[in-house]
Amino acid sequence: MRGENRVFRGRRSDMARFKVFMTLSLLFFVTSISLVCSQVVYGEQLPDFTLTDIDGNTFSLSDFRGKVVVLDFFARYCPPCRTEMSHLKAVQDEFGSRLVIVSISVWIDDTDENLRQFRDEFDITWIVARDTEGLRQKYDVTELPVLFIIDHEGYEQHRHVGLTDKSILQEEISEIITAIDDVNGDGLVDIFDVVLVSLAFDSRRGDPNWNQAADLNIDDIVDIFDIVILANNIGS
Repeated sequence: MRGENRVFRGRRSDMARFKVFMTLSLLFFVTSISLVCSQVVYGEQLPDFTLTDIDGNTFSLSDFRGKVVVLDFFARYCPPCRTEMSHLKAVQDEFGSRLVIVSISVWIDDTDENLRQFRDEFDITWIVARDTEGLRQKYDVTELPVLFIIDHEGYEQHRHVGLTDKSILQEEISEIITAIDDVNGDGLVDIFDVVLVSLAFDSRRGDPNWNQAADLNIDDIVDIFDIVILANNIGS
């Protein structure tokens, strides 16, 4: 009888350990899946889209290849979105033609007319459009504002949810532009980059002197405009 009790207690102990093991294994599995599913994948090329702005002009995201793009998803009623406009204005003033800003309203009640009034109120000089293509879902915009910083080849480099200070945007945009202009990949934009561009000057893809990195404006030809871009950024 005592032997049977010892066997019974042993089996019960084994069963308890098995249940603990299974519980911990299940917990680990669920946690792992949750972590994987919650990860946001950056560095991917964002889906292209075509919209008509509040002035009736049609544009696509792919039209801006060769420049850094800031996509600003907002709503006219959203207080942080309204505050963000001054930060975007400062960023545009700093980078000028090297940067394209597109503000897209995802609020269904926004019309072209009241968005034009909004533009005048905040002295907006960049593209403003309504989301007529379901971009809020495609870009997984669940809060406002949301800013995407996109590089010259259409890849997402940064995503910000909520009000984002101009200093953060300026730093991130500057890093992307510097990387674009750094032809020889030494971390500096300097005279050596100009030398590489000049060696590839007026050459096209397939030519002996062709250098893809020297084609700074991504127009399939290395030319004087690429040198001008570098000259403007040396020492900046």
